[in-house]
Amino acid sequence: VRPREVAAIAGCVAFRQTGACDPSGERETHLDRHCEATVGSDASGFCECAPGDHRSYVGCGHVPFSCHDVCVSVPGCTSWRQTGECHPDGPREPQGDLHCRSRVPKGASGFCECESGREVARVGCESKGLFTCEERCSEPAKA
Repeated sequence: VRPREVAAIAGCVAFRQTGACDPSGERETHLDRHCEATVGSDASGFCECAPGDHRSYVGCGHVPFSCHDVCVSVPGCTSWRQTGECHPDGPREPQGDLHCRSRVPKGASGFCECESGREVARVGCESKGLFTCEERCSEPAKA
């Protein structure tokens, strides 16, 4: 099977597909996707943002995303950090992390990680969601 040709965009190379719903599984190069494509929850693999810069290793069952969103940085914001047990201090669930420009869904627990490790929008499952970490990280820090 021939590797699939995908065009790189500034700051992102491609989504690299792996097999058996394992982000470290055998590469399935014929299923690679361009950076703008939505990576559905049935795919496993990782984003190649630049040669040697691999991010967002996912197995199957993750929230859909695009590598463009993963690779293109947002000034002042790192990411939504998903946690479990309906508590912002619950165990980390990195498969549910979101890009800063993605809307945090209703009922999610976790927090926005901003520049310098600052945490904002720390919420449990009672959250009404529908905000982005880009918005929350751009708000002035509370004293």
